[in-house]
Order: sequence, then C-alpha cells, then structure tokens
Amino acid sequence: MDIGHRLDLSEVMGLSMEQALAKLYSEAIAQIKTAEGAEDFFYYEDYEQIVRNSFKSEDFLLAEENLLFFYQYYTLYPYVGGYPVFHLAYDQRGAAAPAVTPIANQEEERELHFAAGHLLDRNRDIQDGGMGYYTNWNDYRFALSDITSTNARLTVYTENNSPAGREDETLTVKLEKVDGYWVMERMVY
Repeated sequence: MDIGHRLDLSEVMGLSMEQALAKLYSEAIAQIKTAEGAEDFFYYEDYEQIVRNSFKSEDFLLAEENLLFFYQYYTLYPYVGGYPVFHLAYDQRGAAAPAVTPIANQEEERELHFAAGHLLDRNRDIQDGGMGYYTNWNDYRFALSDITSTNARLTVYTENNSPAGREDETLTVKLEKVDGYWVMERMVY
C-alpha cells in the first residue's frame, strides 16, 4: 500500500479505534485459546486481561495476506516465547477499510526498508550529541524511491521544533549498498 502517509490502526481497520481494538483483542484471545494445552504454551494465566490492557495501537504491520499485530516481549509470556504475534485476515476488517493489494515476494525491497529503518535509528542515536537538535526524531516517517539493486533515495518526513516555531521538515539522503550492506552517504540532520 503506497499512500504517502502513515495510517493509524482505525484507518487500516476501517472502524473506530474502539471497534478496531475490540476486534483485535477478540482475535488474539481466540488464537491463544486455540493454542491452550500445547507443550509450548507459555502464556500467563491472566492473558485475557493482558491482551485488553497492554496492546499498543501502533504495533501492527500489513503483511501479504494478513494484518499482523503483536505485543512486546514479556507482555503475554516470558522472553523464551519471542514476540507474541497474531494475524487478522484482511476480509475481517470493516467495510471502510482501504484495499490492501498483496505484493509479490520482494525480499530485497523488504531488506532495504528494514535497513533504512535501522540506519535512521542509528542516525537518531548519534543526533543526541547535538547536530539536528531541533529535528523531531521521535515522530517521523520515511519513504524510499529511485530504488535499484545498489542505490536508493531515502526521504524522511518530520518536523523541526526550533525556538522560532514548529514547521514540517523533509530530509533526503542517498543510500548505497556496499559489500552487501546498505549505508547512508552521510548523516541526516
């Protein structure tokens, strides 16, 4: 889905936020109940309450065939179980939900998106030293364009919160694949 802005859970679900959360909670609890009794069942006894009280509405992603939603480590069971991940078929969303076109298996593009996110996280950590002081690195989104097997353009959309006032900020940097690793041509700030 390429729409140019971040969708929140209610937009993806085509429901109010309360309805979307209720649907996800119901689905997670049903999937957990299906797993009860299995040898690798690690869920805490009060998992139903935890499902309803601990989900963060930004913890979802659009996969090829399902909406995947997850809970953080230690939330529903010990670390040994990994991330608790649940799925909801796209046809289970509300009537107002946007169409999600399944994409072909594009492993290289997924790798690039993952690498770009990782590079931006590292870039943000370095920014704590002072450069890009007013750039809001806590709430940004990014897009990739001009993608080839060895190059891409990374555009970051955020805001600048300087003493002069808040304004939208767009940062652009070239990515290059060197010795099998994606790197930024320079820091972004």
